Order: sequence, then C-alpha cells, then structure tokens
Amino acid sequence: MLDEETGDPAFTVSESENIAMILAQIQSTPEAKSFAESMNKFIHHSNVTKIGYLAQACPECNEMPDNLINGYSSFDVQSAFFTIAVRALVERS
Repeated sequence: MLDEETGDPAFTVSESENIAMILAQIQSTPEAKSFAESMNKFIHHSNVTKIGYLAQACPECNEMPDNLINGYSSFDVQSAFFTIAVRALVERS
C-alpha cells in the first residue's frame, strides 16, 4: 500500500472505522453496547508497530526473500531480543 500524498510505502493502516461499524451492528443489548463501547475506546487508543527492512537479493543466488510487503521484509523485534539474550547467556556460561 502506498501513501497517497508521497507515493512512498504506507506503514500505517487504519481499520478503526470498519471495526467501529461492526461493533455498532452487534449492539443489541445493554451489555453488548457497554462491551462494544469499551472495545471501540481500546481500538482508538491502540497502536501496532511493525518493523521491516528493505529486502535485497542474495548476493550468491540472486533470490529475494519470501513474503515481502512493498519490497520490505518484516523483522520480529521480540524474537530478535530473546535470541540475542539467549546467545549472550550461553556465551557467558
């Protein structure tokens, strides 16, 4: 997905309106309405951050990574953190 103004890859997507519409449709009881309002508030105050890097072809085989999004490969920060932490612990023991 590209940013309409700059033409650069868009890194944010807003599904808030669609989710709010679905929640509005299921509000048939007072309990459901209260739940939907709480969920809607949570959704509007939440952010998800995805980190990626510009993918490059392998210098040896010239293959590109799978599952690219607009030429970017995702990077799992939590997995990287724990992998590095375990390596550091193993090296120190």
